[in-house]
Amino acid sequence: MRLFYGLHMGQQALALYRKALPEDFEIILVVGPPLPNVKGGGMSSRYTALAQTCKAVGGGSVMKGLAKKYPPKMPLDAYDAIWGGSWSAGFAFWRELPEADMNMLAGLVLLDSEHSNKDADGTAGDALLAWAVKWAKRAQQQNAVFWIGHTDVQTEPAVASTTASAVETVRLAGGISGYFNVRAFDTSKNPATEHENALNVWGPGFIAEAIEQLPSDTSRTPLPWRNPLRSRGDRAVEWALTKLGTKEEPPGSNTGPEIKAWLAPCERDVDNDGDMDNLGLKAAEWCSAFACAADRAVQLAHELPSHPYFAAGLDFQKWAIANDRWRSKDRILAGDLPRKGELAILKRGSLDWQRHVCRVELVNMDMSYLAVGGNEGNTVKETLRRFTDADFLGTVIIDVSEPLVVPVKPEEKQVDLDLVRALQAKALDEIARGLVFGP
Repeated sequence: MRLFYGLHMGQQALALYRKALPEDFEIILVVGPPLPNVKGGGMSSRYTALAQTCKAVGGGSVMKGLAKKYPPKMPLDAYDAIWGGSWSAGFAFWRELPEADMNMLAGLVLLDSEHSNKDADGTAGDALLAWAVKWAKRAQQQNAVFWIGHTDVQTEPAVASTTASAVETVRLAGGISGYFNVRAFDTSKNPATEHENALNVWGPGFIAEAIEQLPSDTSRTPLPWRNPLRSRGDRAVEWALTKLGTKEEPPGSNTGPEIKAWLAPCERDVDNDGDMDNLGLKAAEWCSAFACAADRAVQLAHELPSHPYFAAGLDFQKWAIANDRWRSKDRILAGDLPRKGELAILKRGSLDWQRHVCRVELVNMDMSYLAVGGNEGNTVKETLRRFTDADFLGTVIIDVSEPLVVPVKPEEKQVDLDLVRALQAKALDEIARGLVFGP
């Protein structure tokens, strides 16, 4: 089941989109409430306001707030893919998405729906197009689909037209490639009709065509953390890598917009009654929360959580030992190497309970490993470590399938991580399309 949210797209258009989009789509079309004391109720400003309201309602997440105000049939994380779209002024809603919310969307399609101010050189304003450029670059890297359909309707000198905005977006993004696409439409000499045709004439087919870039079986999805052909741990690593550079705000505070969202679900059986209790964390050491957030982000509709949503590494270690999911340091040094996506538990500080949690990304035959973790220098980053380190205790097993990690010989000191990831992705794609067969 997939979900489509269309902003500034009224219910009168629902039948058109129901006919055009695949049957497995739930479609929710939203017209933002008018702003009081603003002429005409506001256009793009009403969608900026709607996004801000949703962010407040959603605890920092615009998408979660949107789901509360305009609820779908299932929780957002139960859908195989979520798509966004807008007509006309609705783009201002998508402009307000935080990074975490952008990552929730498989694609975004704009129907004559990208405007900005104008810079001194007469081109569309770069600052107000920064959000669209970010989407374009994600699409170029095949991390999402971003399609822009624009017309020749003139809105200048008040604001840059959708054509001028699209042209400048392409220039700033460095061209059209991957899943980034821009197309011009000219269907009427009447400006009002031309603009309305974006919603009612070519819009439904344009969105359907964009959606076709990602087959419904998701076997070739550009979102590797949602690919069911990959192991749970592999998907968790891929998701974690998208968060590299996420920092505490302010530094040293153990919190920030995304970090606070990762901490919120943390739980523990505080009263020893057998039920997990939410800890209500807003600021805390967050390496464990980051590991749990990755697991929930990659969980598909048919899957259960890999583990409880722990707040501390010691909780992880105790749970893993009790549930036969612990790969001890002795096992590893004897040759039973961890698999991609397992959680490395490290000793920290002078107190018995202090731990650090990071996720194994790449394993080498010389007992070194690359890991991605949160709360490392107040940020998310990759670190090269060794299983022989004094602070290394063991790993929490995530998958029982064969590892996707290919051990590297000790003499191969220089590892091209980008090449390794590209080859793994290529192999998975060929397997998915039946080009590679096992014995």
